[in-house]
Amino acid sequence: MVVNPLPTLTSVTADPVCEGSGATIVLTGLIANSTGYATYKVNNIISTGDVGTADEDGNFIITTAPLPFIANNAVFEILKITSEFGCETTFTGKTVTLQVNKKPTLQSVSIEPVCEGGSTNIVLSGLVAGSTGSSIYKIGNQASQIGYGTASSDGKLSIPVTNVPLLANGQFVQILALTINGTECTSEFENIKAPFVVHAKPTLTSVTAAPVYAGESATIVLSGLVSNSTGIATYKVGNNLPVDGAEGIASGTTYSFPTATLPLGANNVVFSVTKLKSNYGCVSTFTDKSVKLIVTQRPSVNGDTSNGSIGKVLVDENPTFENNVQAKADFIMYPNPVNDILNIQTDLDIQSVDFLNVNGQKVLTSNQKQINVSLLPAGVYIVRVQDKSNNVVIKKVVVK
Repeated sequence: MVVNPLPTLTSVTADPVCEGSGATIVLTGLIANSTGYATYKVNNIISTGDVGTADEDGNFIITTAPLPFIANNAVFEILKITSEFGCETTFTGKTVTLQVNKKPTLQSVSIEPVCEGGSTNIVLSGLVAGSTGSSIYKIGNQASQIGYGTASSDGKLSIPVTNVPLLANGQFVQILALTINGTECTSEFENIKAPFVVHAKPTLTSVTAAPVYAGESATIVLSGLVSNSTGIATYKVGNNLPVDGAEGIASGTTYSFPTATLPLGANNVVFSVTKLKSNYGCVSTFTDKSVKLIVTQRPSVNGDTSNGSIGKVLVDENPTFENNVQAKADFIMYPNPVNDILNIQTDLDIQSVDFLNVNGQKVLTSNQKQINVSLLPAGVYIVRVQDKSNNVVIKKVVVK
């Protein structure tokens, strides 16, 4: 006579699972290598497991169907086990509470605009509130990177990015995956991305100012700015404290603005631009962008006017010509108008000859008495000649 044993069962356990996956249920204390099936229920829904065989340690595994997050804390209970011989044992109290963890969620990604070289944040929105984990992302075609953090109560997480270069402007940051720590639940994404907005910092190549008479204001010209940019220049005159100029828009890459009226004592005072701030809040500071103001006394009739360190000043605003030679005994500049070689006839020991355009920008410098001006655009220029004794002659010349 053969007496078949009744099925046995010691405990029921289940590992935590991520939503959308099946839970692994482990039955222990079964008869080693016994074959049969288990009848169980999840909450009040009764199911029958597949036929299977316990291992040599008396363990048997059941995998549930994929579980939604609402199955979290559901009770899995073994009702009975039936052996291959038809022997059956019923149970009460053989239960386990299922732990179903939520997978990461993500609605959108955004990036705060930044000035080149600055820091910003990649902001993820729509995450599980309070969840801590990691995000895998990439910028443009760079290799993938990992960011860590905890979502706020409104489901937002910020990933800091430092030293952002200007070339990152327009590049997309793409979120590839999110993982919640502890549960190791991961979600992958394909089209969650946003572009960087990187603003250029202000640039400045040079500062120039045309010579003026005492009592006039000088026009300061800033060159080499970001094309058509808007911003504010901070400057100082001599040893005065820096002041902020009026907001302005660069015309192309230059911007000009007038000073207050200048006294004769402002001659050779240094005008320095110390800072530029764009309308995006981007700031550049400078230590070497300056120009010496040239302020001279307006003569009554092209005569001598003593002016301290600059010596004799000779000014001819309305030159007359005779055989293309300027009618002035001690200083002659010809021809005027000129289209190639400008000649300077003088006994002065020339130190410098500067050509300034109508914007006050220095466009040509020489120390010769014959100067090739053929490369200058046609127009009116102020020519400032200074000798080694600091005598200065200022004349208008027309280049054809």
